[in-house]
Amino acid sequence: MLLRHFTDAELISIIEFFEKSYPEVATARLAAQVFFWSCARRKEISSLKWDSLRLVGDEVHFDVVGKWMIRKWFRVPSKLYEELLSIKTSSPPETIDPLRAAMDMALAREDWLEVKRLGQELHLQDQAS
Repeated sequence: MLLRHFTDAELISIIEFFEKSYPEVATARLAAQVFFWSCARRKEISSLKWDSLRLVGDEVHFDVVGKWMIRKWFRVPSKLYEELLSIKTSSPPETIDPLRAAMDMALAREDWLEVKRLGQELHLQDQAS
């Protein structure tokens, strides 16, 4: 299988696509740029937090843990970092109740025995609180 790399023009066209098609969604263009600079997997980028930021001199790096628990750093240009900072909010991310998330997954799989078991756990959890 032959691997083909994107040309500079193709990469720029992707950024322009997000700017034109989704002007109100700044994160789409910025996420694409982070993907380009990091060469990281979707899960690695979607789990990025500001705690992962590493400033080294005048360079901006992010520290991620990837597949097989391999830790790696990637650099982003200062301009991209400034744009990311401009959309940063002070609100913490919404926490997900693992039990309710498991219930959603069991429902999606139509695993009725698991739904029953999780329902009982949820009931006990709700009674305890």
